[in-house]
Amino acid sequence: MTENSATPESRAEPLDEQASENLEFFMGKIGAASVADRLPAYDKRIMADLPLAMQLEPVPLRPDYSDYEQKTYNFFRSNHWLPKQQWEATLATTGEVDKILRRAERFIQGDPEKAAAVTHSNIKRYYSDAENDVSSLNNVLVPEEWEIKPDITRLRGDLGALYVMADNLMAKEFFAHNQWPRSNQKVYKDRQKYWRGFMLFAAENASDQALEEVFDDVIQKARRRLDFWRDKYQILNQKVGHLLVKDVQEPAAEKKAQVEVGKQPTEEIDSFEQLLSDQAVEEMVEAALKYSHKAHRIETLVHQGVPRDLAERRVLGRQAVYFKGQLVGVEPKDDKPSAEARVRADTHKKSNASNKPSIRRLPGYDHEDDPSNPWHY
Repeated sequence: MTENSATPESRAEPLDEQASENLEFFMGKIGAASVADRLPAYDKRIMADLPLAMQLEPVPLRPDYSDYEQKTYNFFRSNHWLPKQQWEATLATTGEVDKILRRAERFIQGDPEKAAAVTHSNIKRYYSDAENDVSSLNNVLVPEEWEIKPDITRLRGDLGALYVMADNLMAKEFFAHNQWPRSNQKVYKDRQKYWRGFMLFAAENASDQALEEVFDDVIQKARRRLDFWRDKYQILNQKVGHLLVKDVQEPAAEKKAQVEVGKQPTEEIDSFEQLLSDQAVEEMVEAALKYSHKAHRIETLVHQGVPRDLAERRVLGRQAVYFKGQLVGVEPKDDKPSAEARVRADTHKKSNASNKPSIRRLPGYDHEDDPSNPWHY
């Protein structure tokens, strides 16, 4: 096993614009952007090898975990793979496919076909993503005597494999904090740039041994993740695949018939939900899970006779936002006074102005328009 770090010649081609941005972002975050060119090779190797070695350490169980968080922790520790998103973690720990479908149906107002379609789409997406990850990592594997091992020189210059490793390190960070931000949030994008930048730095400076050890750990996790979602996807297809095929065939046949009689096919939107992407529906379900305990408190107050709008304000501080009957958020705060508030203020001002003789007046203003008057606005 060699201990050499990369040389400038080890990268087959220069970094693209996005990769260069990732590397600069990482160097800036660790405060080394201005001194990177002056750092000795040994120091750079330590800067790369030490974080890589730490990634091989197991995530400790935190004492403040809730029962649900501890269940999630135990599941992924025992199964030895990591989710990339909150909903992936939730789906994976829910259990068998039947239970996943029942849970999805509960959030989509008892519509089993819609629940099946959304669940199928989500599981297919995770399966496809896991398949792509393993394929990217396989690109740098070569036969060596009686084993298949990574070609470290090739790995150092393969952005696809390096990015899969980086995303796995990011997933481990999210797992350690039990928080998975959504992929469209800035915090997610910044952490992804950081870890991808780190892997680019490690590709140039880490030792062969450190890179190979982390690669072996990542590819094991990636394969287990692929096996898990492949199994779920196959079971789901056996249960609901015929429904999804029917949904595809019927519109196609209808469109063909319209074309045959010389009509232009039209696409009707039956509901707002049809305009939502799978990711949007997924985010709605995540929000419903987040607000479930507050939704329970609201319903308790409503059953006790409290008007719903008042119950929502007591629990949330503002009016609630619902999707398919589930609490998913709150109305944005409106800093401007309502029309009713303005009328009340104006009435209060006029009725009380004459009762406040101590209010001084500025020259040139009558009492009501005096800007020193606290009732003036």
